[in-house]
This record gives sequence, structure tokens and C-alpha cells, in this order.
Amino acid sequence: MEGVKDGIVTPEAVVLELETAGVASRALAGLLDLAIQIGLMMVLMIVANLSGLVDSSANTALAIVIAITLMGYPVLLESLWRGQTIGKRTLGLRAITVEGAPVRLRHVMLRMMGGLVDRFLPPVGVTGVLFVLGTSRHQRVGDLLA
Repeated sequence: MEGVKDGIVTPEAVVLELETAGVASRALAGLLDLAIQIGLMMVLMIVANLSGLVDSSANTALAIVIAITLMGYPVLLESLWRGQTIGKRTLGLRAITVEGAPVRLRHVMLRMMGGLVDRFLPPVGVTGVLFVLGTSRHQRVGDLLA
């Protein structure tokens, strides 16, 4: 796992030396998660099509499926798996707070909102990379918001 050693001060004033995730490991985890999300979108669209939801308004159904997948996937998994998605778990990464504590729902929600900026604001993905490289704790927009 690539990264830079950073110290995190716990509430007990103990400095923990943790290695932060680098751009490559984050990108690989993100690509794996994106592949899973695309597969999930396809399954949800097939279900919507078979249930007749697409007949009435295909654009609305597509927008709802995309929103649920892009926003719900990271929130659900990071909330249930203590800061990990399938991609992060595969690469041994975990989102934690600045104090080293597990992320909670409010952190996960803020990370997801910032993640939309990181990943989808043109040029795609460059914003997140610049923030990771430019901040002292290697945080992206979602991490800074949380």
C-alpha cells in the first residue's frame, strides 16, 4: 500500500502513526467500486424495466437508479462496514476520522457529497487527485467536509 506516514492524535493524546492511502490505491479501489455500481445500475434497470416502471417515464427511472446507486452504495457500505466499500476492503483501505475513530453516518454522508465533486466535476477525477496531492493529510473534498 502506497502512502505517506502521518500522525493522528487520539482523544487520549496518543500519536498514532498511520499510512494514508495514495492516489493509485484510492483510484484502484474507486474503479472497482465503479464497476460494481455500473453492474448494480444494470440490474436495477432490468428490474425497473420488468416491473413496468420504465414504460411510464424512462428518463425519471434512469435518473432515480443512477442517484440511488451513486449516492446509496458508498453511504450504505461505509456505514455498515466501518468505513469500507468493496473496493476499499479489497485493497485494505478504510476511511477514518481525523482522530482515528471509525466514520459515522454523518461523516459518510458528507464524504459521499464531496465524492460527487471529487469524481464527477469536470475534468473527471482530477479535482480529487489535486486535493489528495495538495493537502497535508492527503484528503479529498469529501474527507475535508467530513
